[in-house]
Amino acid sequence: MNDRIINHFLKNGLINVGGQDDRLEKILATATALTDYLRQTPTDIIPFLYTALDPDAPSDDVAIVKTRDLLEMEWATYANVFDSTPTALLRAIVLDAVVVISNEDQAVETALAVMIASALPHLDLGSEAHLWTNVLTKIQERVERRAEHEWSVPSQIDVPAIDMGISKSAKVPVAHREVDLDTLTEGMEAAAGPQNEKGESTEDPNPHWPDDPTNWAFQFAPRAARVIKHAVDDAVKTRVGPIKLDALLGELPNTFSQQLHTVLDRVATATQGLELRSRLLWWREAFYSPSARLSYRNLNAEIAAPLMAYDYQVPLPALTPASVVAFLRETFAALPPEFSKKQSLKTLLASLVTAEAAAPLHAFISGVAKCPGRQPLVVCLQEGINSEAVIDKNTVYNPAHELTVAEFGVLIFLELQTLKAVAEIQPKAPTPDNA
Repeated sequence: MNDRIINHFLKNGLINVGGQDDRLEKILATATALTDYLRQTPTDIIPFLYTALDPDAPSDDVAIVKTRDLLEMEWATYANVFDSTPTALLRAIVLDAVVVISNEDQAVETALAVMIASALPHLDLGSEAHLWTNVLTKIQERVERRAEHEWSVPSQIDVPAIDMGISKSAKVPVAHREVDLDTLTEGMEAAAGPQNEKGESTEDPNPHWPDDPTNWAFQFAPRAARVIKHAVDDAVKTRVGPIKLDALLGELPNTFSQQLHTVLDRVATATQGLELRSRLLWWREAFYSPSARLSYRNLNAEIAAPLMAYDYQVPLPALTPASVVAFLRETFAALPPEFSKKQSLKTLLASLVTAEAAAPLHAFISGVAKCPGRQPLVVCLQEGINSEAVIDKNTVYNPAHELTVAEFGVLIFLELQTLKAVAEIQPKAPTPDNA
């Protein structure tokens, strides 16, 4: 419980509940209720977390209003304790709820890490800055470990043993030929005496009857042996003919195909990081936009940087190591001086509104479901940038805040990664106590 974000706000004097434990219990109960709400509606994590990041969040902000309603359900008399809307307390509750979810859901943790990392350098959090930095550091450490593991290339790839589904003792059915009983009978009759029981002479008969036992036996044994041998040899001799392999092979082709797919999937998964690094290197060296189908050199820096950010993130998963952002920053650092020119956020966004080359970015943003509340800066492109009021209303950023073109590109990249990460979060049912 001491690790709860709300307790850190209390210890740092950022909120005050008058030292009464029963009030703290109500506040923590509110955070639990909000946690269940955000589990069910993960798209609200974006506007709620941006509100938590904004020390100047207005009292009519959707996240503030929702959290205040939940607080009132747990603490009906809270308004008697505070002179006005306790914005700092409500923001602490929001952050606490989001962090709790991130501890149990890796997709939320990834989104949270990217989102805070994108906004934190551009906001003035005052006395809260240290707390937010600590939150980000702890989350980033866990995300980085997972990302490095996913992007690493193992020295050895374990694949399952191929089982062809054939038993070592499998039997092959072979058609056999029976002994010719009639022929064998005729031969044995000839070996038995000069005539058969019908009184007919046999072919090459034994000239003696059994009443002459000595001579008869000498003739019977070799004659009987020969005719038995011929009958057996004829039945078992090798013959050329078709063998039906259905029973032996069965589902062999399908089994082998499934085994091969498993092996290839293991190899593809194990080498994914190597493939992605190769693609990023190719992209950097080519300096060509696959979405706009032209060289970035043909564009103004204000257009090239956000388009580069868009193209850069397209092949990437939401989970990436910190080196991916560093790679993009170094790519911008190697570009001409105009990428280091500082401009206001309003000016930088306005340049994208009518830029034809930015059409792929516009198309992507138009597909993002916009919910009420604060959103990433890039989502403002859905409404167009006609005034500073648009940025001020929809984001946590000061429209007059200045960034270099390169910094703007990195910010756009991180925001696009945030949208991608949030899209991977699956809604969850509320806990039984709060259903």
